[in-house]
Amino acid sequence: MSTYFGGNPANMGVVHALPHNTFADLVENLLRVPVILAVTKAQLLAMDKVAAGKAKATDYLVPATFAGNPSPRRTEHALTCPLVFLDIDDADEAKRVLAAGPANLLGDLSAVVYHTARSTPAAPRLRVVVSAENVPAARYADAVNTVAAMMGLSAVTRESQVAVQPMFLPTCFSDDSSDPIIHCHTAGRPLVFDSAAISPLKPSGQGQPTGSIDDDGTVVGGLENLRDTIDGIEPSDVVSALEAIDPDCAMQQWVEIGMGLKHQ
Repeated sequence: MSTYFGGNPANMGVVHALPHNTFADLVENLLRVPVILAVTKAQLLAMDKVAAGKAKATDYLVPATFAGNPSPRRTEHALTCPLVFLDIDDADEAKRVLAAGPANLLGDLSAVVYHTARSTPAAPRLRVVVSAENVPAARYADAVNTVAAMMGLSAVTRESQVAVQPMFLPTCFSDDSSDPIIHCHTAGRPLVFDSAAISPLKPSGQGQPTGSIDDDGTVVGGLENLRDTIDGIEPSDVVSALEAIDPDCAMQQWVEIGMGLKHQ
């Protein structure tokens, strides 16, 4: 089974196995060879969202692997995820990451960070790609949140939490061949997943994870610890309440139940 999967914009619903079998190979022969777009940067930025989406569409990678080759790009067909992607579209967050230095924030993780097509000096937009091991597709969002906590991010884009989300390759422009990659480290270690949780990874340097460190060493930041523990309510209380609910009830009832549990 191939280590990595990707596709092309002509058929966004299907992915196929790629010939790259290591993260270093993937980076050297795919990510480090930016796609030259047929427009200038100024032309792209002047386009509306639909036109810009078509202009910047390139071949893409997906976080997950699949049993079939080719395979429908659907979550139910996804197996494990050898890649973790994180988009930083908020300009202030991206500026903070650039100022701190991706190498300081990511430590010894094997990773690549690059400017996406619509990134500008005034409003930078970044994509983080991290090598990973043993991340089940069903727990992909946990892996993304772990990387986000390491980088001190206050929020994660919804698209970044999808195990089959297409992630376009690095690009440059017809009038600007500048390398979009700002951090490349392929000789480090992957983000490792065990049966309990993402293994705690402490980045070196000035960038430290936000939040607190749990008893087992796991970083618990704003993405996971959304509020303080409620006095008198144990996880077992919530489990027993959920077990008494018919999972086939209407969506509105699920919403009301969730609101009730949060209130309690």
